[in-house]
Amino acid sequence: MPATEQFTMQPATWYERRVVLADALVAGVLILFAGVTGALIAIEVGGWAAVIFPLIASAALFVRRTYPVVMVSVIAVVAVVELLVLRSGAGLPSDLFVLLAVHTAARYCPRWFGWASLALAILGSAGAAYFWVYRNDFVGASPDRWLSTIFTFFALAALAIASFAIGRAQLGRYRAIQRQIASLGERNRLLQIEHEQAMALATEQERARLAAETHDILAHSLAIIVAQADGATMLADRDPARAADALRTIADTSREALAEVRLKVAALRDGTDPSDAESLAPSKTVRDIPDLIETVEAAGPRISLTTSGELERIPPGPSLAAYRIVQESLTNVLKHAGPRPLVEVAIQLDADALDVLVRDDGRGAIGDGDQSGNGLRGMRTRAQQYGGSLHAEPRVGGGFEVAAHLPIPRLTESETA
Repeated sequence: MPATEQFTMQPATWYERRVVLADALVAGVLILFAGVTGALIAIEVGGWAAVIFPLIASAALFVRRTYPVVMVSVIAVVAVVELLVLRSGAGLPSDLFVLLAVHTAARYCPRWFGWASLALAILGSAGAAYFWVYRNDFVGASPDRWLSTIFTFFALAALAIASFAIGRAQLGRYRAIQRQIASLGERNRLLQIEHEQAMALATEQERARLAAETHDILAHSLAIIVAQADGATMLADRDPARAADALRTIADTSREALAEVRLKVAALRDGTDPSDAESLAPSKTVRDIPDLIETVEAAGPRISLTTSGELERIPPGPSLAAYRIVQESLTNVLKHAGPRPLVEVAIQLDADALDVLVRDDGRGAIGDGDQSGNGLRGMRTRAQQYGGSLHAEPRVGGGFEVAAHLPIPRLTESETA
């Protein structure tokens, strides 16, 4: 049984605290009413009990909600003593308080105490009917006297049962509301935890995305810088003009890489929303691949590019993913394929998919066949991010091949316009 039902029901809400004050005001008014009516009845029937008993019963109403067991006990004792002392047919105001006591016992007290109060009230109804009707001969001789006594008993008992039923119904409603409040509180707690977990996951995913972006930018740029630096070193004495071109390529590549990395770091530092982070960086798409190939070719590889389909209708996300896959594949060519490899790049857009193919005839596979490098893992993650797939494997006879398949949602004419 909840602690709040153990002999005291402490009000827990603002509304119930206000009701306690209202109980005190009502009790004050009833004390005045009980004193006046008790005095008038005392004049008729005689005796000080007609004044004292109503005053005691009404005073107990002050603690109806804070100490309900005390209140019910006081009214029960007053009613029993009043009935035994006065033995009169004149009902007192305190008799009405019995119904309120039964209601309070059912609403605020432990269950066993409520049922005991109801049983005592029904027993008291029999005594009241006997003294009020049978002993005072209101209706004349028997059998009408007995019939009236029995009718009065059932009427009083019915009022007591009704008061008890109302109290239990209010208690059930109060408990249902408390359960609903507790359920809403638990639901809110779980939603808060879920929200925090989702935020943490989104933050982690964004960090991983930015890390992959930074890796692709730096790896590609450094590979070109290394290749161009090696070329410039060899050409410095024999062909100063070509060496100068290589140095200019190094400078341009470094500036572009530095600018992109700065934007990515700014997005990470400022906590930019993942959906807005791409807007901070230069918008790379498959249409930028020819410029990418031109830069890579300056470092030595011979690259052919084949495209098909309306590439401009590819959404920004998959388009950037395709660009990064080609970029990382060409970076791996620079690092692993040897001098002046032949590279084929194919971009094919069908009705609902984008296929990217990069193959070379170089001397070896990435990491000597290791399929778990950061570059491959990053490319595979990019493809999976858009519901696609990526396969990377050595070619028979030498070289390496990367094939990515990216589903593309069908766009309406208004969206492509």
